[in-house]
Amino acid sequence: MKAKVITQLVILGTALSVIFGVTGCNDSIDVACHSEIPVFQKQLYSASLKLFEQVKPREFSGRDPASASLPIRTRFSLQQRKDWQQWAETRLKEVQGYMDVVQGEPRIGSAHDTVKEELSAVAKELVSLDGFAEENQARYMEQALEHARQHADNAARLTCNL
Repeated sequence: MKAKVITQLVILGTALSVIFGVTGCNDSIDVACHSEIPVFQKQLYSASLKLFEQVKPREFSGRDPASASLPIRTRFSLQQRKDWQQWAETRLKEVQGYMDVVQGEPRIGSAHDTVKEELSAVAKELVSLDGFAEENQARYMEQALEHARQHADNAARLTCNL
């Protein structure tokens, strides 16, 4: 499974670099910070809620969901798994776009490498989410979303608090 995830990351990263490089998608850091990144962060948070809601009716009936964690495995429908995978792939493309935006941004200065590492970590977690969705592993999906949110928040803090 790890080899598949790594292969997917390399293929998607290469494809996205070509796509974004050819189209010249380099929005300014100001636009990204004031509109795109906050929306991205909300999408990650909303996805966590959606995941919980999809699992909750089946797995938590009669229990207090605040005290329970998601089960490792759940039974998503084929369409739900595909929807999660498509969602993760779409967010991965957005992360690549943010990487392109910060690439040549002089205002980031010495934090550039850290921002790049945080965004790379977000991308890695999204690839993991894709694989966990394919395998019906709700708890690991939840963890991947949480880690992606943390790394995205760190990247936003470093990038947008210039």
